[in-house]
Amino acid sequence: MRSLGTLIPLALEGQWSGAAAVAVVLTAALIFMGTIYYLLTTLFGWRRAFHISMVSLMGFMIILSLVWLVGSPGTVPGTGPRGREPIWVPFLADSEFGADFRDLTGEFPEGWDAPGKKYFGNSDEANTGAIDAIGEIDTVKGLLLPALAGYGQEQGFPSQEAADYDFRLPSKTPADEAKLTAEERAIPVAEVRFEDAGGGELLIGVRIPGVSDKHPEVTIFAFRDKGAIFLPSLYFLVVSIFLFALHLWLLARDEIKQRARDAETVTTPTKVGTGA
Repeated sequence: MRSLGTLIPLALEGQWSGAAAVAVVLTAALIFMGTIYYLLTTLFGWRRAFHISMVSLMGFMIILSLVWLVGSPGTVPGTGPRGREPIWVPFLADSEFGADFRDLTGEFPEGWDAPGKKYFGNSDEANTGAIDAIGEIDTVKGLLLPALAGYGQEQGFPSQEAADYDFRLPSKTPADEAKLTAEERAIPVAEVRFEDAGGGELLIGVRIPGVSDKHPEVTIFAFRDKGAIFLPSLYFLVVSIFLFALHLWLLARDEIKQRARDAETVTTPTKVGTGA
């Protein structure tokens, strides 16, 4: 029986889903936290041992949450539990979603930035954390083409295949254009622009020229939802600070009560006169 208890944690190692994963967490908590709590109860009693354990655990969680939230040397922010990832949301200028950006989309492409700029980066020299407009185009294209195919089906365009709505950026130099294959040169050159909408919001506009027997000229936009990557880490931090403060206060109150009880049990020595 004793050997079975020793082998259970080893048998559960590497289980990441289902009941086995729950058993891993419970077993780890029982072994690593339960044993420490048991040792503390032999010194301080069950109640004070619980407060000490919670203060220690929440102090560790505060440090860990800060590492998740802001990073540490050798790591980047957002390495812990992540919330909603950033995603591009396609929309048309005259759609209900596009009403929030009608002032900006109405000016497209005038005043919008050509690809090549970085957005929302840190103020350091490397502009770390910035969104590279060039690097985002392929990501956006993977969302825009299926959306355009669906739009083409609704509008009755000749082609309803996502590949027929493909586009490319213009070549920077004639030499770059000459390096393209015939298939690559056949892909329409689109007018692509970016616009900082403020508040961490980024827009992209793409005007794809019409292609004979496939589709007319189409202008589509996409909005970058910045997501909520850091929200779970922030929740962990706030809850950990609250529980740390709560149990620290409870521990201090218990200490004060214990001192008061100890003071009541102390007997004051009396002097006995020997007489003359």
